Amino acid sequence: MDEILAYFDSLGLDSELTQKTPVNKGHMSYEKAIYTNDSERIFVKKFVEDANLNPTQSAHAVAYLQKENTVINQLSTIDTVPEHAELIDGSLVLPAYTEELGWFWEAPEDEELRPKYIKEILNALFQKESVSVNLDESVVAPSQQTLERKGWQKLIKTPGLKPQVADKLKQHKTNLYPMTIASGQELLNNLDNLMAKFKPIDATELTAFCHHDARQHNIAWHPFLGVRIVDWSWAGIGLPNSDSTMFLIDLTKSEIDISQYLDEYFNPKHAYTLIGYWLARAIEPPNKSNPEVRLHQLASAITAYNLLRLRETV
Repeated sequence: MDEILAYFDSLGLDSELTQKTPVNKGHMSYEKAIYTNDSERIFVKKFVEDANLNPTQSAHAVAYLQKENTVINQLSTIDTVPEHAELIDGSLVLPAYTEELGWFWEAPEDEELRPKYIKEILNALFQKESVSVNLDESVVAPSQQTLERKGWQKLIKTPGLKPQVADKLKQHKTNLYPMTIASGQELLNNLDNLMAKFKPIDATELTAFCHHDARQHNIAWHPFLGVRIVDWSWAGIGLPNSDSTMFLIDLTKSEIDISQYLDEYFNPKHAYTLIGYWLARAIEPPNKSNPEVRLHQLASAITAYNLLRLRETV
């Protein structure tokens, strides 16, 4: 915390008046907090050594912070990223977009605000697709490759796959809606057909700069100040409308009707890729630091499958 107090001192503020509020959402390998001093509020994310991580995973966690800082600074020409980002002694420091200041971190319940929220975020996700960003991918592999390698490529090689998926559906039966369980069973029944369709996406199709984790909780929205997209650690080249596709899937999981946006913003190829990735993650052993993550990954795979069925025959 000393480096953060020094940061406030550099702004001419009394560091002794700094208040720290922990933030518990997101990846558990990072310590996250909001620091407040007078009118200045910052969000700080710092890697914390975790006994559950091997050396490679720890190196990746540090590299992700560095990557996020790089991306935000290279995207400074657009107004839908944080206004500034810097690394201070290994901690990533960003502006804090708090609910107290009117920022939303999920779709508003107000039905008059919600269409504005959805449309402005979809526009923001599209706006950054044409931006050129230089990334060092020597430590962390490109995200599009990871989604395919740890998704359908892994599932195809997994022995006893269908019983494992069936077991996960049974295990989470009480945590999912009956309709979701039924759709999960349809996905299971169609799994052989889905795997047979897999082929790596051709590099010539990867023409958009993507966030690759465009869920509601990674996007701040203000009715008058617009959109701020955070957590760029998975950013990289990908298919057009990859991010809007993930965002629409996430909204659907929240039982929000997004059917009017599918024609313009939904990419079936990316939805197919996400089904494989989320399904492969869902059947992995439970995550000790976040026990519910496998349930959410299973629900995401099923939701993506349902939306894909609306767009084409699978």
